[in-house]
Amino acid sequence: MKIGDKINYWTVISTDAPPEHRYHVLCRCECGRECWVNCSALRLGKSKSCGCKKRYNRKEYDLKPGDKVGYWTILSNDGDKFRCRCICGTERVIKHNILKNGRSLSCGCRRSDHQIKEQKKGRELGQKISREVQRHGLSVMYAGFGRKENKNSGTGITGVSAWRDKYRAYITVDRKQIHIGTFKKLEDAAKARKNAEEHYFSERQKIVDKIKREVIQKER
Repeated sequence: MKIGDKINYWTVISTDAPPEHRYHVLCRCECGRECWVNCSALRLGKSKSCGCKKRYNRKEYDLKPGDKVGYWTILSNDGDKFRCRCICGTERVIKHNILKNGRSLSCGCRRSDHQIKEQKKGRELGQKISREVQRHGLSVMYAGFGRKENKNSGTGITGVSAWRDKYRAYITVDRKQIHIGTFKKLEDAAKARKNAEEHYFSERQKIVDKIKREVIQKER
């Protein structure tokens, strides 16, 4: 091997190696960098450049060391594989597409934080809906349309109570109790109560549902 030889992106510029670089020759890379390269590595093609060509040939990604994705901080990357450090100190190698899609925001230690944020967001949305519905003088849910049933009744059916040897059906509308009727059979009283819910509350619930949709649409 002599001065002037070109091997891949290397050009030999000196063969007079000091003792610490025995079996090496001084080469200049195409990019201008100079360093001592092992002769065997040159002959076998194990060393083709100082590393600049490998870097140039890599695909460019829009994430780089120092960027933060969720609770991850990117440390380095090798192609599409990024070494990241979580806020808790855990390090992992994560693919570029997983980071970009937001499918990995932490090592798992902050999963509860995400759940808390989602719960808080849900509560805030519920409060906004409730305020808007109440502003129209309505209730968020009406009996028979999602409202929790009151099981304190002795019959186990909301709005139906035992009266002597019969069953009395009633419903409360605008804080006023309305008597529906008395029935010999429990199922007849329950049916009458359901019909009353439909009569008094179905139109109101439609208005409430419309308000809910409008509030949710504004929040998106």
